[in-house]
Amino acid sequence: MSLAIQFLTKIRGFALEADGASLKDWLQVENDVPDIYYNLAHEIRSNYPDNGSDALEKFVDNCLPEEDNVPEGKGSPWPGFNSFIKDYLEYWRDVNFDDVVNVYTRLSELLISCANALANPTYGVMLLPTSMALSESLSKLVMSLTRQPEVLALIEGDETGDGESKSVVEMAADIIQKFFTSCLGDRSSTRWAPPKGKKVAVYLFANLTLKLLFACEKSHLAVQMFTNLSTSGPALALYPASQRVTFLYYLGRFNFDNAHYFRAHMCLEEAYRQCHTSFLKHRRQILTWWIPSNMLCGRFPSVNLLSRPDAAGFGEVFLPICRAVRSGNFVAFRAALEGKREWLWERGLYLVFLYRLKPLLWRSLTRKTYEI
Repeated sequence: MSLAIQFLTKIRGFALEADGASLKDWLQVENDVPDIYYNLAHEIRSNYPDNGSDALEKFVDNCLPEEDNVPEGKGSPWPGFNSFIKDYLEYWRDVNFDDVVNVYTRLSELLISCANALANPTYGVMLLPTSMALSESLSKLVMSLTRQPEVLALIEGDETGDGESKSVVEMAADIIQKFFTSCLGDRSSTRWAPPKGKKVAVYLFANLTLKLLFACEKSHLAVQMFTNLSTSGPALALYPASQRVTFLYYLGRFNFDNAHYFRAHMCLEEAYRQCHTSFLKHRRQILTWWIPSNMLCGRFPSVNLLSRPDAAGFGEVFLPICRAVRSGNFVAFRAALEGKREWLWERGLYLVFLYRLKPLLWRSLTRKTYEI
């Protein structure tokens, strides 16, 4: 029996049992995998070369026939599933892990196929663990590409409405958003009931999409996602703390980018409170935006807050700015900004502070003038 037949027989067994977890573990896509995957790729290349033939599709259909009478709680292959498995075999046939552009292209195509299969209302949920794993792999790959501008230049996306080409990060976000849409539209549970079926992954896919949109500085593209969640999304409180904190963080960032600083404060405060104290890196990331949100509302950080381990070094950045604003000292204000210009600029805070804190500066200066 050929390796490909053994491989597909195993997949058929998982599909009949609706065993999504085992299916996810079986459908690996990264390069650090057992030799069986490379042997499978060699066999597929030998027997089913990329020559435009539909032989591989027929082979998959023969190995994964659709069941007519499926017992309750069990599953069956379906046309979209077979198409995804065919694309999975093509992925291993064509992927070249030494060429990151090739890996990105093949993995993106595979995710689109997986999203189409996941949309099946009857059996699609069994692909949910696989969808999450593939999306995380694509997200990890794309985030690594953002540090390689020479590689990014080799990948061109479709044009947007402004006549500009989409970035790699934006294209990946579009793909993962397909999974989010599919999960949000699932009817296996009501909005206020504990999530079931595809609904369990709504915020996981939302957070992955938001991570990519913020990475490419396209947070404005998240408007529709937030609108859909506010009108028909499941209650955030029903989801694990990690997903709640991440979503609140990005919602706070979104409000900050849109100059809704008090809303940003409320989201980031809640994210900070729900983030366990042992996760110093995450709490520090939240503070990076929570403190500025409050400063722009006229509320400055306390010494107690800045003395916490997750706020180490923030006092050197924010306290000189706060002192200058309190005293209405424009010279000291500019000096405080210039002293930490690089740090503030990297986070997009420099220009926001420069222009948005000036009304508070003028207010302090006016008050001091009348006190004289």
